[in-house]
Amino acid sequence: MIDVDAARQIVADHIREGETRQEGGSDGILKPSFTPVIVDSRTRELDIGWVFFYDSEEHQSSGDFGLSLVGNAPIIVDRADGSVHPTGTAHPIEYYVEEYRRKREGK
Repeated sequence: MIDVDAARQIVADHIREGETRQEGGSDGILKPSFTPVIVDSRTRELDIGWVFFYDSEEHQSSGDFGLSLVGNAPIIVDRADGSVHPTGTAHPIEYYVEEYRRKREGK
């Protein structure tokens, strides 16, 4: 069983690893580098764990939409084992939470 601080650190490490992979593609094209940060005001606590939202630090500090991340799906962290479960962006977060609940319960 983990607490919210441990879950937050897991997500921070996860998004930092993703940002590192994005900096330079195998195609040789450099991609813009943004610093990903967790948007704490949007974090949701659930019985199964937490949902964390993240964005670029540059967008959060400036408000410039051009500096926001695109496709940054919220992340569920399971409180039982600290496992990370990226969601999606095609549906509201509630859809992905329920989808994870079903998967977790083996349904």
